[in-house]
Amino acid sequence: MGGRWKQLTILTCFLIITIIMIAPYIHSGKIVANADWLFHSSRVEQIIQNIHNGQLLTFIASSTFHHTGVGSFLFYPYFFLYPWAIFKLFFNPITAFYLWYGLIIFVAFVIAFYSMRAYVQDDKSAIIFSLVYVLSSYHLYLGQYVFGEFCAMGILPMVFLGFDRLCFEDSKKFIIPNWMILGSSMALLIYAHILSVIITLEIFVVVLAIYCLNGHLQDVFNIKRIVELSKSILLFVLLSLPLIYLFINDYINKGISSTYFGINKRLLQSLSYRINTSFDNVGWGVGFVLIMTLFVGWYFVKDDCKSLWIYFLGLILFLISTNFFPWSIFQNSFLGVIQLTYRYLSFSSLFLSIIAAKIINFTLIRLNVNKYLGLLLVIIICLTSYVSMISNNRDTYMQNKTTLSKVENSFRYLPLTVLDAKNYHLQFNYEAPYGETDYYPKSSLTKHKTKSIINQIAYIDGKTQKISSYSRPNLIIIVIKDGGKKVNLPIVKYAHTFVKLNGNKVNTQISKRGTVQLNN
Repeated sequence: MGGRWKQLTILTCFLIITIIMIAPYIHSGKIVANADWLFHSSRVEQIIQNIHNGQLLTFIASSTFHHTGVGSFLFYPYFFLYPWAIFKLFFNPITAFYLWYGLIIFVAFVIAFYSMRAYVQDDKSAIIFSLVYVLSSYHLYLGQYVFGEFCAMGILPMVFLGFDRLCFEDSKKFIIPNWMILGSSMALLIYAHILSVIITLEIFVVVLAIYCLNGHLQDVFNIKRIVELSKSILLFVLLSLPLIYLFINDYINKGISSTYFGINKRLLQSLSYRINTSFDNVGWGVGFVLIMTLFVGWYFVKDDCKSLWIYFLGLILFLISTNFFPWSIFQNSFLGVIQLTYRYLSFSSLFLSIIAAKIINFTLIRLNVNKYLGLLLVIIICLTSYVSMISNNRDTYMQNKTTLSKVENSFRYLPLTVLDAKNYHLQFNYEAPYGETDYYPKSSLTKHKTKSIINQIAYIDGKTQKISSYSRPNLIIIVIKDGGKKVNLPIVKYAHTFVKLNGNKVNTQISKRGTVQLNN
């Protein structure tokens, strides 16, 4: 079979697997709404509303997040949400989400395959790696409602391929310049999930430090590699310029809150918990295939120095994701920015998947298993893990679902619920359990203040008044019947928030609750 036809066949198989994964859920017509779901679905809903009104870019929430004008779009990238929004223009919201989910899964398969193929020059190993990595339990867990990290995990193989080529390989071996692979993939990563960029840089620094301490300082820091690295950084900066500009111009020293800083001790799991969930293919684990790789992988790679280092990276990152690592010492250090230690599982899954592919391929060869039968067995095992993880989680959620209320602007968190095409719109009446007040001004973050903002309470000369608003793309129109000298609106204020009164631009201040205030 010719090279192009062979690759087309492989990609077709990935597409068929993706369809098998999403078809039952499209048929069910249901989505479990939990954790970060409402935060992201609200962002998608706002993008759709703006597209309907002819505006492609979104800066503030004018239709969603209770019309507060919160600027999560300014500081949390939303590039990868556009396909979801576009699908929703043509399909019901349930189908639209699963089509988007399938698209991200398929793209992850493709990136994983070509990245591994470039690394080992072997299609069979690349296919196995793709299946094990993309269908690992942590990646599938993210795909239920942690969508920024979900997209980021699909990009990681290309990021570390670029890193490996730039720092440890001879650039003359490859057609695409190494600096271009690393710079462009890092830019994609920052548009998906900023915290994944931070963890990636942490790993880069540690790996380079260890490599240099082992006597390879001249190999890494020679003129040629420094020039390549400089070009890669420049490409990354140019591609990421919109995010960098907004961060510098609208966030730094502007009194804007973000997600909390510091390690969340409540969600810091034990090593035994991480191992058990991995064996059970549920939640915060790496899955059965990768946990077995973690236990036996050292034996298969003990004579291959580079593979042994990859194995140890997977093992160490797995341990770091638990309380086995002394996180209490680093609670308030720069490492605290990652908040949730299980985020290291994305990277542990990547490195362990490389070793798993090596072990599985070696075993199939030693057992003289027909390569097509062997790949079929791998597909069945990985899909079985997928079914068990998704089914366990969804069965639990379905038993605890809550009926949604039609009460508007209720200051209540969205309960664990099951959405369908009929009740999908009702979720936006609730506050998102996570992310609703992210990127509010810091002065807004007391329960009384946030409640008044979300419930659209204005203060006119000190008296409360519930207001009604009308939404336009990146614009909120408010009609106040009885004005006053001091008008405090329930719209959060940023450096470039402006107000027009009767068509004329007027000066504003930031109120004590971090909102727009007019003094007549």
